[in-house]
Amino acid sequence: MELRWQIHEEDSFDIDDVPSPVTCESFLKRLQQNTEMFLDMSEDPMYAFSDLSLLKSLVNLEKLDTTKVPVTDLSFLKNLVHLKSLTVRYASVRSLEPLRGLTELEELNLVVNQISDISPLKGLKKLKKLSFSRNKVRDISVLQGLGQLKYLEMGSNPIRDFSPLKGRKFKFLRVPKNDVISNQEDYLPWDGY
Repeated sequence: MELRWQIHEEDSFDIDDVPSPVTCESFLKRLQQNTEMFLDMSEDPMYAFSDLSLLKSLVNLEKLDTTKVPVTDLSFLKNLVHLKSLTVRYASVRSLEPLRGLTELEELNLVVNQISDISPLKGLKKLKKLSFSRNKVRDISVLQGLGQLKYLEMGSNPIRDFSPLKGRKFKFLRVPKNDVISNQEDYLPWDGY
């Protein structure tokens, strides 16, 4: 199986490399001591999974990356209140409701999902980086209350009203073409991830 759990840069292991027999309990105990996790999935759909409920007990996680993991439901995140960085890219997430209580989040990457409502982000006052390109978001009024937000990437969304961004200064900004933000001299060009 090509599933790799990378806990820290120096502590990475493949599921196949874990000595047998390993119990789910012992595996979780090892993971619970760590603060970062990157789930690396094989492109082979045979190994794909979308149930990440196993992670809900990893309450010390500060950084989680599930890029290309076909997750649809984020409710496993509710207890991960120490998360500072979350990446859920190339998935099928529709609801951000489970993120409401993750008030320590500073970085959130939701590129390529099925999200239409970002209002659950309202209480995430520490958010500095937000990416939600290639979704279905129309209303960005919640961004007015996110004063620490300095990096915003939201291209390829059907947004019509950009007035919540008027007068704001960003280090990085990527928006669909519009009439509200016509002078972007104060913005550095977006250079991706």
